[in-house]
Amino acid sequence: MKKITIALLLFCIQNTIAQFQNNAILSIGDTDYVYISSFNYSFGASGQTKTTRTASTYGKLVFGAAATWSGASNSHFVDGYVTTKGTAVFVLPIGQSSVYAPVQVIPTTTDGVDGAYFRTNPTTIGATLDATLGGISTVEYWDIKGAVADAKISLSWRNSSDVTNLTQYKGTSISSLSNLSIVGYDGAKWVLIPSTIDATSFLGTTSSLTEGSITTDGVVDLSLYTSFSLGAKESSCNLTTTWNGTSWSPFLPTASQKAIIAGNYSEAININACSLEVLGTAVVTVPTGFNFTISGKVAVARTASLTFENNANLVQVDDVPNQGKITSKRNSTTLMLLDYTLWSSPVAGQQLLSFSPATLSNRFYIYNPATNLYNVTTPTANFTTGTGYLIRMPNNHPTTPTVWNGSFTGIPNNGTVSLTVANNTYNGIGNPYPSTISADAFIDANNLTDALYFWRKTNGTTASYATYTKAGGTANAGGLSSIVPNGTIQVGQGFIAKSTSTTLIFTNAMRTANNTAPFLKTKAIEKSRIWLNLAKDTAPANQMMVAYMTGATAGIDAGIEGKYFNDSPIALNSIINNEEFVIQGKGLPFADSDVVPLTFKTNAAGNFTISIDHVEGLFSGNQAVFLNDKELGTSQDLKKGAYTFASAIGTFNNRFELVYKSSTALGLEEQEFSNSVLVYKQNRLIHINAGKTIMKTVRVFDMQGRLIFKQEKVNQNTTILKGFTAAEQTILVQITSDEDKIVTKKVMY
Repeated sequence: MKKITIALLLFCIQNTIAQFQNNAILSIGDTDYVYISSFNYSFGASGQTKTTRTASTYGKLVFGAAATWSGASNSHFVDGYVTTKGTAVFVLPIGQSSVYAPVQVIPTTTDGVDGAYFRTNPTTIGATLDATLGGISTVEYWDIKGAVADAKISLSWRNSSDVTNLTQYKGTSISSLSNLSIVGYDGAKWVLIPSTIDATSFLGTTSSLTEGSITTDGVVDLSLYTSFSLGAKESSCNLTTTWNGTSWSPFLPTASQKAIIAGNYSEAININACSLEVLGTAVVTVPTGFNFTISGKVAVARTASLTFENNANLVQVDDVPNQGKITSKRNSTTLMLLDYTLWSSPVAGQQLLSFSPATLSNRFYIYNPATNLYNVTTPTANFTTGTGYLIRMPNNHPTTPTVWNGSFTGIPNNGTVSLTVANNTYNGIGNPYPSTISADAFIDANNLTDALYFWRKTNGTTASYATYTKAGGTANAGGLSSIVPNGTIQVGQGFIAKSTSTTLIFTNAMRTANNTAPFLKTKAIEKSRIWLNLAKDTAPANQMMVAYMTGATAGIDAGIEGKYFNDSPIALNSIINNEEFVIQGKGLPFADSDVVPLTFKTNAAGNFTISIDHVEGLFSGNQAVFLNDKELGTSQDLKKGAYTFASAIGTFNNRFELVYKSSTALGLEEQEFSNSVLVYKQNRLIHINAGKTIMKTVRVFDMQGRLIFKQEKVNQNTTILKGFTAAEQTILVQITSDEDKIVTKKVMY
């Protein structure tokens, strides 16, 4: 075989022949080139065309604007650099190592575009990938450059390019050409160049995973890149799986695929997808306890429906607009006629009155931060995103405790919701999403220092709000532990928050997929907690909590202590710096010598009971919890039983304390009968409360010692002297116990 070596500065064939066929070996050295001006260069079956590849001095085979070529194949191509001097579409017939890997270019000028193929891992040039890339080829790249000219570029691939593995979705065996892209190395990292798969490749074949071509969407500035290759887009969300009414095809959706629902759907499974489309007339229902987690957009056709049942969630990750309406259902707690709920809409476009059409039109309220009162609002208006609305039960709701089924319909809210507020004010706001959110994440994101307050008032209770801080939550009234807020803010839930700036925000980062109602307990850090209930007679009054936890101190800690909202005249709270706290955090490690001062107040005299609702952490073991009544000099282990006492009207900041050592260790004496008896006048009647002591007789004397009234055989610890009347004066009430102990109390009648 004849070998022709070209070592001249210029080799030019200019004659009238139409074709030059190379069946020999054409080798072009550094700084040399062969110029084909206007005829066809034919690659012979047995020939070889080769140039040097030395950077900046490589040899090249140059085609003029009128020149063409033919016959290139895996057995004969240009192993090195080819140049085109035209501006028309031109395929550079290049390759290496028995791999024919042509490139198509459309130059912008006649100054020339050079190209060569390298059968080498492109990471030898640079291994850093831009965040938009999921990967790049491991077997090949192209060097395409123009001193002046830029060009639109098309790269080819073949079976040896391994496009199947390159475009495979993470965690699956599914590959998709929609993931493929041209990438360029910019000197620092490989970056995505917008490009589109050619349905029919520039070589005339149908593009598939085994062969084809891809073209840049526009002209490429060749000066920006040193090399080009094939790459895979990151999270392209172009691979589709479809529900046809009976099954998914070709596979169950994963987080990197688009889910299309084209038929009726009510499967009891969780779905993860990068986007969701509901098409045609599909009726889609997500059952209670299950979630759709969608990274991107949710689109619902006008003729289709997407419904999330109570305790089902739509969780979204990206801040993107949604299209079409959903229905998000949310059940209330058991409520009675005339009770209220603080609601917030998870969708846009939901009218207040349409949400609860049987509620009287003057029973829709919005919180006024300037007055800390609720104002009537127009029921024909829509819910404002992120705002809480106090709405009374429908006027046809039962008078017995019954769940009410709420339903919101509209475009699902998504992304950041920012509310403009006045600094240092209480605001009526609410969860804006069709998914649960983390209360702790909301507190942290807004740098809140006070508690969150949740409306829980029902008929017959005095306190209105349950309270939550990062220490935990308390019910509005003792004995209602099932509605204690414990870390998760439910779909449709409104609440009160005190701002620390002029903005309150919600973000997708707060969203969770919890399915329990109404609140889910979380234990991310060490906490040992005690919940105390206060009751007047048998009616619950309020609940408070003390938490020994990581991050707390003996003082006031932002986001941990929860101030008493002062929504009831009867309350038991802890006291710090002369302020009432319904939630108090205490630091670790726990010491049984700790003392927690309590404050008690009431606007009505009578019998009261303090009891433990429940405990957590170390208090679940043998650690005792004592309530000291310093006024009566007694101590009660609350883990063994509740403490009942009598009280007159007033506020008592020094009567009670919570301790963890026995009364003997504290030096407290047993309760004395004289201290346990309470006598007071109410509505012109004398009331007597002897605590736990049973009374035998009651006698009433005037200040001269004359007996003016007596009541025998009382046989109770409380009594009212209904038959007693007298002029306004000071009287002496003498009580004799069933153990014949006597105490006398002076009362102004």
